[in-house]
Amino acid sequence: MKFNKTLALAVLLTLTACSGVQAAAKKEAAAAPAGKTVTAEAVHTAEVGAEEGQPLEVDQLRGVEAVSGETKNLADSYAAAQSDQSALLIRNGANVTVSHSNLSKLGSTTSLKGSRLNGQNAVLTVINSTAALEGCVLHAQADGAAAVFAAGAQSNVKLHNSNIRTDGIWCPGIAASQEGKVVANNVNVGTAGEHSAAVSAAGGKAAVTVTQSTLSTSGKESPVVYSGGDVSVSEVRGGAAASSIAVVEGRNAARLEYVDLVGGGSEGVLLYRQLHTQPAADSYSRFSAKHSTLHHVGTGPMFYVTNTRARIYLEMTGLQYEGDILARVAGGTWGKEGANGGEALFMASQQPLNGRIEVDALSTAEVKLANESHWTGTINTEKTARRTAVSLDTKSTWALTGDAYVTAFTDEDTTLANIKGNGHNIYYDRGDASNQWLGGRSIGLLGGGSILPMPNV
Repeated sequence: MKFNKTLALAVLLTLTACSGVQAAAKKEAAAAPAGKTVTAEAVHTAEVGAEEGQPLEVDQLRGVEAVSGETKNLADSYAAAQSDQSALLIRNGANVTVSHSNLSKLGSTTSLKGSRLNGQNAVLTVINSTAALEGCVLHAQADGAAAVFAAGAQSNVKLHNSNIRTDGIWCPGIAASQEGKVVANNVNVGTAGEHSAAVSAAGGKAAVTVTQSTLSTSGKESPVVYSGGDVSVSEVRGGAAASSIAVVEGRNAARLEYVDLVGGGSEGVLLYRQLHTQPAADSYSRFSAKHSTLHHVGTGPMFYVTNTRARIYLEMTGLQYEGDILARVAGGTWGKEGANGGEALFMASQQPLNGRIEVDALSTAEVKLANESHWTGTINTEKTARRTAVSLDTKSTWALTGDAYVTAFTDEDTTLANIKGNGHNIYYDRGDASNQWLGGRSIGLLGGGSILPMPNV
């Protein structure tokens, strides 16, 4: 769906202009002690579990200010300038309140794995403890330095009225791991490095919730939201200049509500798995967007599903993107070649949809239109999919923009008055049990075209 790309880019450039803050700090960083520099290639290697540098054990982590098992109120500022050193380290059941403090970090990590697992080298590291930050500024100028990192099932971090800036490889703004939890309200997060999501949750049960905030990134492979856990954002604006708006990996979820976000990556939203094994039958990558506007300024699809089972729910959300590919469900670079297709279920409620859905021979796709949803587009026009299905309730409509090949087709309006053919056909598999109601018939559609059995089936 075409839209004003110049306007969207202008908004995104405004949001990411904050990266100039990091540039001003580079001279200071050059004078500070530094650890091993971690390259972008090392991050890619880390994604398959082999990276240089052994993680530090939790009891080996260091902080300029370290609080262990105590209740404290802090209002001072702390600056870490050494590798693997946090500005503030909170652990062992501590309960800390930090008010109007400036926390800064120089010196890169010696282990990206340690940074990702337990907050090694983060500006603020909270491990199995409670922390509340009010009116704080956090700034990182180093590789492997998350601004806020919560790890462990007993970790709970609250952020309010705070400002976060990071610049480096794998420097997310807000991150949680190993069942850690972060809740943020009225925060402004900006990241400038590669692989640096504004919000990141990893480790399955880690959870991050952000409300009434601005989230922006400018580095490659740095989405606004990365979910390897459970991430919810609402009343949020911002964007990712060179990445997807959101990425969901594996059996995890990202939920967006009342947001206005821009993405400049190769797809608007990515749902995928890295693993070569097949996902369990009840394992889904989940994404939902309600009452929102998502702008994708790249040339690829709005949604890309690969090597995973995915459920995508859309409700009253504007999708604005270049080209006419609403979704691509196909094998890619992740998983075992020849067995890494996607399985996608698209559920729409009171939702306008535009564009075609591409499905390759390894993949399946199902579209469910309900509650006055309206789709202008087509599916599997190249007749390549392993399986496709489309269903409509009586109040939803489908206007074809090309021939569609569907394994299963159901419509609560058995007169098919809610489908406009525009001279195109819907071909269905007469041997599929879901199509028995059609009785193998060919039925004319409004505006020309027909619904009819697939040839040679």
